[in-house]
Order: sequence, then structure tokens, then C-alpha cells
Amino acid sequence: MNAPRTQADLEALIAGNVQENLHLDYKDSRALVEKNVRSELPKDVSAFANSDGGVLVYGIREEGNVPVALDGGVENSVRTREWIEQIISSNIAPRVDGIRIYQIPLSTTHSAYTIEIPKSYRGPHQERGSKRYYKRHNFESLSMEDYEIADLRSRARSVPPLVSFDVEIRGRILFLFVISNPGDLAAQDVRFKFSPPLTWREEPPVIMTNGIRSLPPRREYRVFYGSSPDLFTSDSTARTEFVLEVQYFHPQLAAEVTETFEVNLGDYLGTWAAPSPIEELTKAIQDQLGTIKKEVENLRKTVEVLAPLASPTGLQLSVRSLREIASTASLAPSLEKRNPEREGTAYFEEILEVDPGLARRISSYFWRRGTGGQLQDIEGVTPELLDKMRKLFSVPLSEEDEAAAVDNA
Repeated sequence: MNAPRTQADLEALIAGNVQENLHLDYKDSRALVEKNVRSELPKDVSAFANSDGGVLVYGIREEGNVPVALDGGVENSVRTREWIEQIISSNIAPRVDGIRIYQIPLSTTHSAYTIEIPKSYRGPHQERGSKRYYKRHNFESLSMEDYEIADLRSRARSVPPLVSFDVEIRGRILFLFVISNPGDLAAQDVRFKFSPPLTWREEPPVIMTNGIRSLPPRREYRVFYGSSPDLFTSDSTARTEFVLEVQYFHPQLAAEVTETFEVNLGDYLGTWAAPSPIEELTKAIQDQLGTIKKEVENLRKTVEVLAPLASPTGLQLSVRSLREIASTASLAPSLEKRNPEREGTAYFEEILEVDPGLARRISSYFWRRGTGGQLQDIEGVTPELLDKMRKLFSVPLSEEDEAAAVDNA
């Protein structure tokens, strides 16, 4: 039901004999000034939140659960809307979101108060003083049984949180805060409140001060807070124990939600985090690159051994060496005649046993053969060299070069 917001609304409840029920509870204004208000008020609020929500009305006398009259209210200088809000927020864990408190003036000095409590999906909520969980039953707030508390936790699991907070250690000394969204919906208007406020070494990160307008599913942020030498020295002013409240709008609930995290960085000293998936992937890539590097090196060595097979002789031996081997073995050395038009400089250098410059000029001649000119016109070509080419090449020389080679023979 909607909470009464005016004196006329309160009088309508009385005139209509609206009885207390699971969603409505009348309280005398004097209950707000009694000694036990710091436990009774959070107990009643948490009971409604753990049940189906409801409204607390301070300022109506009731008899037999039926409202009979306004009681004049509580003095404004004694109790305020802010005081009530502080008592509720500091004595219920976790915090109940979406509570609305209305001050209803009954005179110039006194007021009634109504408190509207929504059904909570982030419970069960505990009254801090007694460490107990309460529920609404008939007209009372009663302690919950273990199975009922378990049922409430199941309710919370049915609507999973959209913001998670964790502490990550790097290199055993660096402390990082990890903010992520483990859910399937975007958390809207995410805000962070540290109690007590944190003292940052430098300017606090923007997301810590301004919040996050929209935190998409599976998105994760890491914020560096400090190192253990800075945080745990005797003269450090940094906070190492704190409570973080993360408030955000939950689209599935269409309501504001608060997640509470109690943190003691001292619990993490001497520990380190397991590698993240990115770090593990990076290491796997590095290992694979190392394996590829070794394989390439082995391939290079193999190519070096095979490279001579591409030489004119097909062996790691020069023509001169082959001839000397043949001579030593009393064999008649012979080499297969080859088409010089298909060979490069290295072939002529080895097969003719000439310097690189002359080999290059001879190679150029055969590549442009047919454009005129004679081999004997090339600087460095002698009749003896012409005779050698006549015997080694499968392509006949020009008539003039052939004649020069024959004359030499």
C-alpha cells in the first residue's frame, strides 16, 4: 500500500477503521523517543523488507489493531526525518533500499511520521543489535526460523546482483579494486560510498567519485589503490579497513539496490592472485612463440645443409674440388653440359672459375643473347675461356667465338 503523506490521509485511515495487517502497522509517537527505539525501529523495518513490504505509521493510537485517533505526534526538535533515516540505515544489514520517510505536520511543533518499506530482493536483512532476522506475521514482527532465512536467500539468488567488488593482489604488494558486472543486465547509475572515506595517494579515480552511468554485463574495471609499503607503514593515513556501499538501479527490480562489501586489506597480506585469463593467454602465446622460434632455428640449420644442393654442382664442393677428386681417383672428370641462358652469376663464377665481375658480365651476355655482340668482346674473356665454354655449354657459341676457341685449341 502507499504510505499516508498528509494529516487527511491519516484521518482517512481512522475514519475507515483500516485494521493493521501484514502490510500496515500503527505506532504511538512515543515509540520514537523510547530507549529501545534503536532496536525496535530497525526490527520492524527489516521485518517488512524481509516479508512483502509495508508501511509503519508513527502518530496513531490503536485498540485491538484498529486505529482510534491521532496522538499529537512527536516534537520536531526531538526527532527528525534525518534522524529516523540514520537509525534505520546504521542498524540494518545489509541496507534496505527504496525506503521513503514522510514527515506529516500535526501542529507547528509536532509531527507524525510514516515509513514506506518495499519488499527486498537483497535480503535477508538483519537487525544489527540482536543479530536476528525478522519477518512480518499477522500484526507483529517475529524472529525467523532457519528455513525461512534460507528461503529469503533463495529470493536474493533469483535476482542476481549486477555489481561485484573484489580486491586483487599483483606481485604480492600492489592492491587493486576490481569492479565488475556478473549479471546479464546493465547496472544503471552506479555510485560508490566508502565508510570511512578512503585517502587516495593521488586524485581518486573518476569512477570512484562520479560513479558509472551504465555498467554493461561482463564489464570489469581495475582501480589501483596502493602498495603494501604505503598502506601498512606506521605513519600511513590510508584506510585498510572499510565498508563499501554500491548503489545502483536494477532494471529487473525497477528499483534502487545497494550491495554492501566489508573489506580488510590486511587479510590479503602475503597472498597473490591467480593469473587472470588474459595473463594466462599471454603466457600461452609466449610459450608458443618460443616453440616456433626453436622450430624456425632448426629449419634454418636444415636449410643451410641443403643449400649447397642448389649450387651448380649439387654438392658443397666447387668444380675445382670435383676435378681434383676425379684426378686423384684417376677418373676422367666430366660435367653435364648445361644451357647458360638459364643460369645466374654464381654458376659462371664456379663452373668457369672466374671472378664475380667477369661472371656477371658473361651472365648478362647470355641473358640478352641475340641482341648482338660476341663473347670475345667481353673484357676478361680469353680464347682459353671460350674453349672451356664451348665444352661446358649445351648452347653453341657464335661462329666468331667458335673460331676463336678453335684457334686457341
